[in-house]
Amino acid sequence: MKEGWELEADKLVHAIERDQAAIQQALARRVFIRWCMWHEFRVVLRNRENTLLTLLVQSWTVEERDYSEAVGGIWSALVESVESMPLE
Repeated sequence: MKEGWELEADKLVHAIERDQAAIQQALARRVFIRWCMWHEFRVVLRNRENTLLTLLVQSWTVEERDYSEAVGGIWSALVESVESMPLE
């Protein structure tokens, strides 16, 4: 055996431990970054969903108003027609 092999072995053990710690830190960072990205997506998508829902409700209310006005016009025309009918 070579002289100083124990010193070389200790250097390799410490290098391996540092590398393992760096790998664990990188994995933890990856998990944190993924969590942050999913959180941002959730915020963006929720805002988009709220926007689409608001636009849907606005469109539906306009359509219902127009329909109600059309029905009201039909009833008004019917009232005018019935009023001009003879009573006898």
